[in-house]
Amino acid sequence: MLELNKIYNTDCLEFMRSMPDSCVDLVVTDPPYEIHTKGGGLGRRPVYENGALGKISQGFDAEATLEQIARICKKINIFIFCSTKQKPRIMNWGYKRDCNIAELAWYKPNAAPFTNNTFKSDLENIIYIREKGVKIKGISRLFTHNCGKSKYGHPTEKPLEIIEKLILTASNEGDLIFDPFMGSGTTAAACKELNRNFIGCEIEAKYCEIAEKRLRKTIRGLL
Repeated sequence: MLELNKIYNTDCLEFMRSMPDSCVDLVVTDPPYEIHTKGGGLGRRPVYENGALGKISQGFDAEATLEQIARICKKINIFIFCSTKQKPRIMNWGYKRDCNIAELAWYKPNAAPFTNNTFKSDLENIIYIREKGVKIKGISRLFTHNCGKSKYGHPTEKPLEIIEKLILTASNEGDLIFDPFMGSGTTAAACKELNRNFIGCEIEAKYCEIAEKRLRKTIRGLL
C-alpha cells in the first residue's frame, strides 16, 4: 500500500514499477534536461556537481519513464518540462498513443542575455500530453514569470505559481498528483496548498531532505 503525501528518496523508474495500474490522476514533473554533467542514468536525476546549472545533465530515459507513467495514470495526463532536444521524443511518444498534445512555455522577462552567438534563454518548454476524455480548464499556453535565485538550493527550481496553475488546469481537489523528479518539492508544496494528494520521488538524498523540510514548512503555514 502506497503512503500518500510522501516524498520517496529513490529512483523513479524502480518506484513506478512497484505502483499499481491506474492510480494517478495527473503527473507534473521536471526531469533532467540534456545538457552537460556527470551522473544520471535511466529515469534518474544526475549528480549535481558544485550546484552548477551548466553541469546538469545527461537527461533521462524518456520512453521508459513515460511508459511507466502511462501505466500508473487513470488516463494519460502529463505536464512535463523539457529541453528543446528532448521535446521531439516526448511529443512523438504522445502522438503514437493518439493523445492530445499542447506546447506551453514559461517566459522569463528578466532572463540574462547571452553573448556567444545564440538566442536569449528566456523560454522554457512545457509539454502537456492528455488522453482523449481528460477534461481541462483552459488557460493561456504562456506563463510569464521572472526567473531568480533558487529559494531552496536546487539549480532548476520552478516557480510555485506556474506549478499551481498546471495542477488547477488538469485536476480536481482530492486527486492524486505524481512527480517522479521532485527536486526541491515544488509540486508537493503546490498540492498541499490546493488540497490535492501527492506522491513524489527524488533520487538525490540532499534534495529529498530539502523537499521534506519545505513541505513541513508549507503544512505549518496552512494550519
